[in-house]
Amino acid sequence: MMYDVTRFDGGVHLTGVCHLTPDIFGGSVTTCPAQARAPPQRAFDEPVLPHHVGRGGGPHCTCVPSHGIVDEHPHSSEHLHPLPHPAHALPGGCPRFPSRRADRTRTSESPVMTEPVSVHTPTMPRLAPWLAEVRALGKLAMPLAATQLAQMAMVTTDLVMIGRLGETPLAAAALGSTLWVFGWLVGHGPAAAVAPIVAQLVGARPWDRAQARACVRMGLWAVALLVPPLALFFAMAEPLLRFTGQSPALAALAAPYVYTLAGGLPFAFGFMVLRSFATALSRPRAPMYIVTAMIAVNLLGNYVFVFGHFGAPALGLVGSGIASALANALSFFAMLAVVLTMPPFLSYRLWRHFLRPDWAQLKELVGLGLSIGLAMVFEVMLFSAATLMMGRLGTAPLAAHQIALNVPSITFMVPLGIGMAATIRVGLAAGVHNRTGVRRAGLTAMAVGGAVMMVFALGMALCAHAIAELYLPATPDTAEALALTVRFLRVAAAFQLFDGLQVIGANALRGLKDARLPMLLAGGAYWLVGFPLALFLGFGLHGQGVGIWLGLACSLAVAAVAMSLRFAYVTSLQQWSKADAPGWRGPTATC
Repeated sequence: MMYDVTRFDGGVHLTGVCHLTPDIFGGSVTTCPAQARAPPQRAFDEPVLPHHVGRGGGPHCTCVPSHGIVDEHPHSSEHLHPLPHPAHALPGGCPRFPSRRADRTRTSESPVMTEPVSVHTPTMPRLAPWLAEVRALGKLAMPLAATQLAQMAMVTTDLVMIGRLGETPLAAAALGSTLWVFGWLVGHGPAAAVAPIVAQLVGARPWDRAQARACVRMGLWAVALLVPPLALFFAMAEPLLRFTGQSPALAALAAPYVYTLAGGLPFAFGFMVLRSFATALSRPRAPMYIVTAMIAVNLLGNYVFVFGHFGAPALGLVGSGIASALANALSFFAMLAVVLTMPPFLSYRLWRHFLRPDWAQLKELVGLGLSIGLAMVFEVMLFSAATLMMGRLGTAPLAAHQIALNVPSITFMVPLGIGMAATIRVGLAAGVHNRTGVRRAGLTAMAVGGAVMMVFALGMALCAHAIAELYLPATPDTAEALALTVRFLRVAAAFQLFDGLQVIGANALRGLKDARLPMLLAGGAYWLVGFPLALFLGFGLHGQGVGIWLGLACSLAVAAVAMSLRFAYVTSLQQWSKADAPGWRGPTATC
């Protein structure tokens, strides 16, 4: 195990590497050049690290925790690439953490994804740290994007099964899903806030299990407190739908579907909290495997309860809700078993002192989660409002809108996964007050996500007819809905790039715990720009459904520009330098 260290000794800067070597008794022996009487010998081609290491440099040993992120001293322009392993502790020999146990340095228990990055030399290409960031981002983003796609596969399975029942059940499912998504987003905020908070804690103090455990515990508390009021909200599904102007027949058909979906809500919230914890520790594969397995469970449940196989009654739309609730419950219990039994999570002992409150942590979670949740509510409810507007145009436009909305929702899962990875990468860098690492992580995620969304846009524009026919059979009864679906999909292709940039930018800002102003920016983009434009183009200029979709595209473009500019602002050198390193709480604490 190696740690980069520096010490000022007798007017000479001694730079070298602490070596942690296991001995025959299972312990370790540490040799630290900073404590040597003479400078360590080095080869003529071995690069010498600058003396500014960590936050302050200076006349003491500075073991720098590394998470695969390039370090930058806050008062120096010199850039460092720390060695790949986190300096949790040295068991005697390193004066910074003399009391830490050697077993905490074992990489098999390290919660942080490490990416080896070499030291800059004059001949090293400038792209090397960016390529290293792409690799580190990919290790996180690919499982996260796969998890999001698996979740969307469950939703798509429901739509395909319900679509076989006809246009009317499909339209009712669209209305019921609108209410369900709103309730889900309310609880998603505190659950999503767990990831950036734990990531910054791990970045700053990798050895500290208690604070991370308290964050997860309070996250479960927060979502549990939200369940009773949301249950009352779902109980009023039918009158709420009638209040928005929907037909009584559709409202009556959608209400039981909402009731059955609500049965799985507590389990969905709990799974999100545990998944955020695993993601913050750079362990995203377990949730991916669980959600992928739930696709088969949901498909089987739909087959059994929607159409009445294996002796079960044919429940139609209600049967699809039962299948989804069962899948949510099984996913929570599977994830619970993972965090209680697998070694990367077992050391955190999440259920220790589970009933002990941590009011400061709960306050931070609720505050950050409320901003995250409201930002997502602003976006999703704009699309839900578009669904309600489509309902006023008739059954065919509503069914076409639901199909066309499902397709960009699937592609959206990829930049969402990249954005969630950006939250962790930015959070780890922010935990060690690393502006260069923060900026590089965010910009890399935006570049990768933008490229992916351009590919999706091209495919969506060229294959609109084929995609529409996957949802509805080409019959005379569905001709109008199919034609509208193709037109909506081509508008969706136009806003793919903006959709990816806005979600990645928002998630990168969450890694800095910057969510309040982005929430306001999102609200302005969606409801001060998008909603009025959708109304004006759809009904004022009689653009019908296409006009509504053009309004949605404009709102996403404004949001993408706003989030990108906000990230550039808060990571600028001027704003970052306002932070006081000893009591640093992030650049957004002063702006």
